[in-house]
Amino acid sequence: MKHLLFLVVIVLLGFSVNAQECKYEVDEVDKFTKEVTKVTKRGVLWAHLVTGNNMSAQLKLADGKKSLILRYMDPDAFKVAKGDKLIFLCSDDSTIILEADADVEARHVEKEKRWVANVNYDLSEENAAALSKSTITDLRMMHSEGHFEKAVKEERQRNLQMLSKCID
Repeated sequence: MKHLLFLVVIVLLGFSVNAQECKYEVDEVDKFTKEVTKVTKRGVLWAHLVTGNNMSAQLKLADGKKSLILRYMDPDAFKVAKGDKLIFLCSDDSTIILEADADVEARHVEKEKRWVANVNYDLSEENAAALSKSTITDLRMMHSEGHFEKAVKEERQRNLQMLSKCID
């Protein structure tokens, strides 16, 4: 019985170690300039199981600069203008405010029957540090017609925090 319990503990510890590893879509060093580029895999912030609408984020480190790429899928067309804000509400009622770095028009993806946009937000050192320490409970993404406001479910509230630690 003790051996079985020991084996279960070892397996569970292995899962927790693997869960903390960073996973990247891009993780490379330029052989000429030695510049590091890392782009994390996406972390889901919000998803609707019935409609398929969702919002996910990934963090990017390139040329020493950090940014957040927010991917949003919606049944309606939308546009995000340069300077439109992305506001995260944290569990301690503080906010983290980012600005879109360019105009982005959602494109229609026929397969998904949704409009999809990947919006890039510059991430200052201060905001990157805040993301790595904060638990995000809600977010508001400004766009040309107003904003999308979403609550982040408890099981996803630390996704940005974990992604942020992957590019520190």
